[in-house]
Amino acid sequence: MEYISREAVLKKLQMQLLDLEADQDKGEYSELCENRGARDALDEAIYDIRTLKTADVQPVKHGKWEEVTDYGGWGDTHYRCSVCGEEWYLEDGKPKDNNMNFCPRCGARMDGEQND
Repeated sequence: MEYISREAVLKKLQMQLLDLEADQDKGEYSELCENRGARDALDEAIYDIRTLKTADVQPVKHGKWEEVTDYGGWGDTHYRCSVCGEEWYLEDGKPKDNNMNFCPRCGARMDGEQND
């Protein structure tokens, strides 16, 4: 699924509406300017986009598994999420070997630290 900025779409549609009005003011009646329906359609699209319900999305968190050795003096190796700090003990292999591509606690994608 893809998400787009509501404001970016509204800005683009409003610019098209302004262009139509500017052409009409100059007396340059293109096919769109002659068609009142085009302006009405743009007005309606702008209204519809403004009133659409927003999706409930969150930015993707990126992190990495940090190896924690000698956990509690037991000599076991644990892995800590760099985003939420939750630690996990794996009996066999590393997180990648266990298909732990996301932190089970916070949902961070384990593909490295996010670059801002």
